[in-house]
Amino acid sequence: MDKIILGYDFTENTDCALNVAFSLAEKSDCVLELVWVDNSLDDLIQIAKQTIRQRIEEILRTIVSQNRHRLSAERLTYSIVEGKVYEALAEKANFEEAALVIIGTHNVGGFETRWSKTNASKLVEMAKCPVLTVPLDSDDVIGFKHIVFPVDFTFSTREKAPIIAWLAQGFGSYIYILGLLTSTEDSHVEKVEEYVGQVARFFVNNQVEYEKEYRKTKNLAKEILSFAEEKNADMIAVMTKQETAVANILLGSYTHQILMNSKIPVLTMKPLEINTLDQEYSGT
Repeated sequence: MDKIILGYDFTENTDCALNVAFSLAEKSDCVLELVWVDNSLDDLIQIAKQTIRQRIEEILRTIVSQNRHRLSAERLTYSIVEGKVYEALAEKANFEEAALVIIGTHNVGGFETRWSKTNASKLVEMAKCPVLTVPLDSDDVIGFKHIVFPVDFTFSTREKAPIIAWLAQGFGSYIYILGLLTSTEDSHVEKVEEYVGQVARFFVNNQVEYEKEYRKTKNLAKEILSFAEEKNADMIAVMTKQETAVANILLGSYTHQILMNSKIPVLTMKPLEINTLDQEYSGT
């Protein structure tokens, strides 16, 4: 069975992510593994470190036991790993070929904490599988009913379609396909329209409800976030590779900007290494 990994650290934002993780696991055949990363105990004496790890394991075991009614024993587990939080979680996900990593995130305050959005951005860069970040602000999310699916000029922009179709089938989601036009050149407009059409046909073939809309913009991140708020969306799906612009030099990649500023969950994917897109998304 595929595995969903949840980075768990016993904070309020992680509890929100935990609810999302259970919902996803319940609607699929995936195993859910809660992972706590031991990253701050190296300077403690061994006895104290062992005591803390035992307490953490007791809490994880209790969470698993209390949720047996939601997932069976073979589909709900936990583990403790060591290292920097984003590196350790990415390495575990990559080694086990996880289908998805989920973490709760929050804005950085006076110091960088375990699942700050900065750490989340680093995790996205390192993990090979999709990463779902669930901000503390999104504690009212009970299901992904409205998902924003941005489509830009890059070839990989369509690659999120299969996982979004899977989510939509499980949650009964409605998809907003957002065609992003950063140029008025005919070749640019035609290519974005072609990609939007291919994604739309893919959703039709998978019985997913959608509508499509186009926006002209010079800043993809700002437009995507504004559009998501306008549509009252509860998820944004983006690729790690998007169109480039001079603004990125000052603000960072569009993906990073969205992760840092979104108040709703963001699903982030890396581009595939093998080209299978034209046949899969054109419906041929």
